[in-house]
Amino acid sequence: MNPIQPSIDLAVFQSLCAADVTQARDEGSYAEAQRTLLTLMGNLPGMAYCCRNDEAWTMLFVSEGAQELTGYAPADLTGNHKISYADLIHADSRQAVWDEVQSALAAKKRFRLTYRLQTAAQGEKWVWEQGHGIFSPGGELLAVEGFVTDITDRIQAEQSLRETELKYRSIFEHAVHGIYRSTPDGKFLAVNPALAGMLGYFSPAELIANCTDIARDFYAQAGARERLQSLLAAHGTVQGFEVQVFCRDRRIIWTRENIYAVRDISGALLYYIGRAPVLRRQRRRYHHAKMRRGNARPFRGAVSSPV
Repeated sequence: MNPIQPSIDLAVFQSLCAADVTQARDEGSYAEAQRTLLTLMGNLPGMAYCCRNDEAWTMLFVSEGAQELTGYAPADLTGNHKISYADLIHADSRQAVWDEVQSALAAKKRFRLTYRLQTAAQGEKWVWEQGHGIFSPGGELLAVEGFVTDITDRIQAEQSLRETELKYRSIFEHAVHGIYRSTPDGKFLAVNPALAGMLGYFSPAELIANCTDIARDFYAQAGARERLQSLLAAHGTVQGFEVQVFCRDRRIIWTRENIYAVRDISGALLYYIGRAPVLRRQRRRYHHAKMRRGNARPFRGAVSSPV
């Protein structure tokens, strides 16, 4: 492989800026192009680089963003002076990073990676990297250039969201009272096993399949859905809304709903979440009816549709 000096006049970062350093026609314009390019890279939220395609990812050029990203100065990484970039990649990710980059280079395509870095302070960061190979006119691979940025906050937020969803799913599935999520136009998106059982259905999926219009198939009182939506539009939440609902066998029972509207950041209505326990005066009759069903018991398994 032909030697490449750690200099930005190779236009290795022409994909990162509009200025084309290689087209500068005199020393003044060339110096100005270099200054502009350095300023641009210095303000990037991450590290721009040019490196050799070796197992150490030997750096030929590293932008100033390396200090904040890795804890090492550009000079520490350039030429593996103090540490190689490969040594910063988490051991669990090192081989996968190598394999993905080699595959992209062989196909002369860009690569995009997400992996963990070990910083100078022995901390750990999640990073996102995009890069591509630099090839000679004859197709020889000369170097690899790209950009690495810190996405730790995003990864942690996603993990926190997943944990919250799992916690909510557990509550949803194991709650003793009926819980549902429905669309503004009157369809169930999800119901929990307790609600299905309360209404005599064998599974949440059966309830959802049989109640395709909540105003008609769920509420036994004409206009109940419209009154509820009117209150939600005015207040955003409704507590203690007593209403009659249909069971699977068309029996009618009373529930006391607590329901609220969920909106996006722009205020657009997304869906309703409701809690619908059967009223106390009917619980005894509900349990007696359940006992009489014998083996034909409502389903108590997992929810059919995620909330």
